[in-house]
Amino acid sequence: MPARASDRPNLVLYRNRGDGTFADVTATAGLGRLSGYAQAVAVGDYDNDGDPDLFVAGYDGSHLFRNRGTQAGRNAGFEDVTRTAGVAANDGGPRWASGAAWSEYDRDGDLDLYVAYYARWTRRSHRECPRPDGSPGYCVPTVYPGDSGRLYRNEGGGRFRDVTRAARLDVVRGRTLAVAWLDYNEDGRDDLYLANDLDPNQLLRNNGDGTFTDVAPAAGVAFGNDGLVASGMGIALGDIDHSGRESLLVTNLHGEGFSLFQPIGGGQYVYASERTGLLLPTFPRSGWGAAFLDFDRDGWLDLVTANGSVHPIVAQDIPGAAYEEPKGVFRNLGNGRFADVTADSGALARPRPARGLAVGDYDNDGRLDLLCVNRNMRADLFRNISPDRGHWISLHLVGTRSNRDGIGARVRLLAGGVVQTAVCRRSSSYASSSDPRLFFGLRNATRIDRIEIRWPSGVEDRLPPLAADRVYRVTEGKPDAVVAISAGR
Repeated sequence: MPARASDRPNLVLYRNRGDGTFADVTATAGLGRLSGYAQAVAVGDYDNDGDPDLFVAGYDGSHLFRNRGTQAGRNAGFEDVTRTAGVAANDGGPRWASGAAWSEYDRDGDLDLYVAYYARWTRRSHRECPRPDGSPGYCVPTVYPGDSGRLYRNEGGGRFRDVTRAARLDVVRGRTLAVAWLDYNEDGRDDLYLANDLDPNQLLRNNGDGTFTDVAPAAGVAFGNDGLVASGMGIALGDIDHSGRESLLVTNLHGEGFSLFQPIGGGQYVYASERTGLLLPTFPRSGWGAAFLDFDRDGWLDLVTANGSVHPIVAQDIPGAAYEEPKGVFRNLGNGRFADVTADSGALARPRPARGLAVGDYDNDGRLDLLCVNRNMRADLFRNISPDRGHWISLHLVGTRSNRDGIGARVRLLAGGVVQTAVCRRSSSYASSSDPRLFFGLRNATRIDRIEIRWPSGVEDRLPPLAADRVYRVTEGKPDAVVAISAGR
């Protein structure tokens, strides 16, 4: 039975004190109890005022919170602007928003919002699916029809317009669990990828005229292993082979293996899980959140996944399966293959029923840390204590003609004779938003020879050489005014 309203957990905000600890500031920030059941968060500065705003997606009510910034020398917290901003769509009844992501898809200088929905489920349409012994069980997803998402175009002045129908996205339906924006065909416009649960995944090409077209089957990213529909639950994107193009990974359920799609040019991908060594080690895992990140600073993107089965008693139905699973930690060997190093990853190897996964350098020491949200259990914060001595650089992008967050900006970096490419985004993984700063491991290089940035506005900046082991603030259109804002320890 659904939980009573009084049982719903609060949305919690922790402020980083800067000394390795956090303070619960939920009450003073105005983020108390929500209506509905929160499931995902997307962070983005939609009004370009320099303060990050929050969109919380969930069942029977999503919320947009505007960050009021600092007033009279104090943080003024957040205000719920869901209705006044025009993003409170329920279509006459409760709906199940499962994810959200920000993008400047129309290249007009501010952030737009896509909200994904899972299934057309209500308390009235609820079905009982008991286990063979009569105990409560989970229904298979196909019992409920998939739903269509919503695209909100930022009109400025704090208002959004629902352009779902005009964008031809109202006919795109599926049980979506993860959403991410990417420029798959490198035409300078953000496209949309949806990971769906027992529905084909969808790659919605931005046609440049306000409409989108699903090209997933033709692009080769609609299906999983053996060309079958899989239980898509999380998305990771990254240039794992220094090709200058981002590969796409989708986490799936136990027995399916995770789906890695590598680009081969022309907007086409190949299924690469087996040839990269990821299929067999992910086959027994149920993956949710996922991220490509360089955890050992050697210049190659590794992979971390948050894993855990759906049902607490899964072992009774599937021999060898477990409800609580270790994270998946896969080291990029730099030769086109990954090695499963989970057993050597320290606390990440501890089994948990993990779901959300976010990445960020919370202590500014030049190593990427992880936050995992677990089902019916406290969250876990993992501090990276890798003993490597690799160098690094982190870039905090600030848009001027583009959106303030620089979301959608493409960065090409040359250091130590190696070219790396990354795209600024905040939302991917599963139901999560990560540190917006772009992080590059440099191995032995102590200097960055060249950085080129292509902003969503079309502005292209080329930065002067920079010293390694720093976080730099980079402002669009001001390549000679790069500011070092912190140094790693």
